[in-house]
Amino acid sequence: MTSTSQSQWYVRSSNGISGPYTPQKLKEFADNGKLPRSAQVAKSAEGPWTIAENVKGLFAVPSVAAPPPITDDESMRPADFVPNVVKNSASALSTAVSGFSKGIISQAKKIESGLSTRADKITTSINVLCADGQDPTYVEKIAVRVKEICTRDEEILYIAVQSKPIANFTPDSVVLTNKRFIIFRPKLLGRMSFVDCLWRDCKDVHTNENMIGATLAFAGMSGHVETLDYIPKAQARMIYRHAQEMEEQAFDTRRNMKMEELKAGADKTVINQAIGMPTASQQPASIAEDDIVAKMCKLKSLLENGLISQAEFDTKRQSIIDSI
Repeated sequence: MTSTSQSQWYVRSSNGISGPYTPQKLKEFADNGKLPRSAQVAKSAEGPWTIAENVKGLFAVPSVAAPPPITDDESMRPADFVPNVVKNSASALSTAVSGFSKGIISQAKKIESGLSTRADKITTSINVLCADGQDPTYVEKIAVRVKEICTRDEEILYIAVQSKPIANFTPDSVVLTNKRFIIFRPKLLGRMSFVDCLWRDCKDVHTNENMIGATLAFAGMSGHVETLDYIPKAQARMIYRHAQEMEEQAFDTRRNMKMEELKAGADKTVINQAIGMPTASQQPASIAEDDIVAKMCKLKSLLENGLISQAEFDTKRQSIIDSI
C-alpha cells in the first residue's frame, strides 16, 4: 500500500486535479468526510493515480460489526428447505381451491336465496288462506295434499277447517279450487279420504248457520249430497260466496255446451232433409206436422234446462203455432 509519508498529494475528481496537499491536510479531508474512499490520489500531478482507500494510514480501519443475533422469528423453519417450485405449485393450488370454494359459496348463497324467496311465497299464500282464523299448520298440510292431486292450471281459492267444540284433533276440511270442490276427511294412521266434484257437475251449495258454527251442503247433478258441520261461520260464508261465483261460471259452461249440442243436432237434421228429400212444396202434410212437433220438443227442452225463460218459451211457442 502507498503511505502518506510523502510531502505532498494531489487529488483527481470530476472537477479536475487539485493540490498539492500536505499529508496532514489530506488526512484532515479524510477524517472530515471531504475525501471519499474512492477518490483518486497521487504523489504528483502526472500520477500514477491510486484509490485513496489504498493509502496506508489515510482512513481509520472500520470495525467489523458483529452480525445480529438470530431470534426465534428468524430461525430456520422446515418451510425454508422447501424448493421454490414446490412453494409456487402449492400457492397455485391454494388459489385454485380458494376460487373453487368461493364459487361453491356463491352458488350456495344463490340456492339459499332462491329457497328463501320460495319459502316466503309459500308462507304468504298460506297466510292468505288463514285470514279467517284457520290453523296455519293444518292448512299448510291440507294445501300440500291438494297440490298432489291438482291438475294443470288448478289453483286453491279457499280452505275451510272444521272446528268441533270437543276433540278437534283431526278436523274435516273443504277446499275450493278454480275447477272443483274437495272434502277431506282424515282417517286413522294418517290416512285421508276425500270426495271431489267438478263445478260443472255441482248443482248447488247451501250453508245453514247454527248456534255453534255452520253446516255446508254440497249437492251434485246426480242428486248426491255431502255435508260438513261445525264450520266457523266466517269460513262458511266465504265458502258460500266462492261457490256462488263458481256456480255461475259452471252454469254458463253447461248452457254453452247444451246450445252446442242442440245446434249440432239441428244442423244434422237440416242436412238429412236436404239430401234426397222433396222440396217444401212437395212435402206431405205428415212430414210438416212431424217437423212442428220436433220444434216444440226442442223448445220445451230448452225451457227445462233453464236455457230460455218462460216468457221466451211462450213467445216462440205461439210463433210456431201461428206458422201452421
